[in-house]
Amino acid sequence: MSLKSEGSMSLKLEGYMSLKSEGSMSLKLDGSMSLKLDGSMSLKLEGYMSLKLEGSMSLKSEGYMSLKSEGYMSLKLEGSMSLKSEGYMSLKSEGYMSLKSEGYMSLKLEGYMSLKSEGYMSFKLEGSMSLKLEGYMSLKSEGYMSLKSEGYMSLKSEGYMSLKLEGSMSLKSEGYMSLKSEGYMSLKSDGYMSLKSEGYMSLKLEGYMSLKSEGYMSLKLEGSMSLKSEGYMSLKSEGYMSLKSEGYMSLKLEGYMSLKSDGSMSLKSDGYMSLKSEGYMSLKLEGYMSLKSEGYMSLKLDYMSLKLDGSMSLKSEGYMSLKLEGYMSLKSEGYMSLKLEGYMSLKSEGYVSLKLEG
Repeated sequence: MSLKSEGSMSLKLEGYMSLKSEGSMSLKLDGSMSLKLDGSMSLKLEGYMSLKLEGSMSLKSEGYMSLKSEGYMSLKLEGSMSLKSEGYMSLKSEGYMSLKSEGYMSLKLEGYMSLKSEGYMSFKLEGSMSLKLEGYMSLKSEGYMSLKSEGYMSLKSEGYMSLKLEGSMSLKSEGYMSLKSEGYMSLKSDGYMSLKSEGYMSLKLEGYMSLKSEGYMSLKLEGSMSLKSEGYMSLKSEGYMSLKSEGYMSLKLEGYMSLKSDGSMSLKSDGYMSLKSEGYMSLKLEGYMSLKSEGYMSLKLDYMSLKLDGSMSLKSEGYMSLKLEGYMSLKSEGYMSLKLEGYMSLKSEGYVSLKLEG
């Protein structure tokens, strides 16, 4: 794999994961990301993996909350995207995967990463996760895909929203959440697909938001999309999948990401992880992929007093030929600045046999 990227990233992560638990999930995320990437990858991998995972969570909480909030939000985004892509992919894969695991993970992560900036991303995430998963998957596929696409899309919307909120909340809760799903999928298919696409998208966003206990919302949207695509896909696949899972996730994440090609990474984390896993995975893959793409996107939106105007331009070329047999050879160069605090407790049972060439 040959990769060229630009950007920087700053993030703060707090999370709780209980594989044998239940809980809640709360997520707050805002930001944008811009990146430029070109490269090629060739690899051959065969391996075996066995793991077992189980998890559940039971919780009891009491609380009181009184809140008064007023808010204002203003943002402006500009971007355009025009996209032209050509590609070829041929692949043959065989695999088997069976997994079952149990564990607990609690972590807090703060970090900053600068790769020479062409983009910005800021986000905040909170949550916890509990997961119990059992599954079996057997897959054999052969295919060929050739794709060329061009497109155009244009969109415009306008709106306004204002709101003010005051209140209090007192709560006492006891709860247990257990999630169990079972599934089976068997497929054998031969097919042909031909498509040609062209597209354009233009986007501009400006926004204002005021929280006040009452609200007004106005929306105006205009848009157009033009699409032309050509392609060929020939696919033959056989597979079997049996899956049983239970889970819960609660996590908190805060972060900043700005990307541009070379940089540093600063990271602070603390956490606890307890894991017991069993499983089996056998995989053989051969493939070829060649990709060339160019893109442009432009969008204009005015909604909830939000005006959005933007465009994105993207050009990429790539070639990928892959054959996996369980062997991996890796050489990397770069710079990383890292600070890590935490605790990890890990217990695993299983077997992994891996051979990778690339």
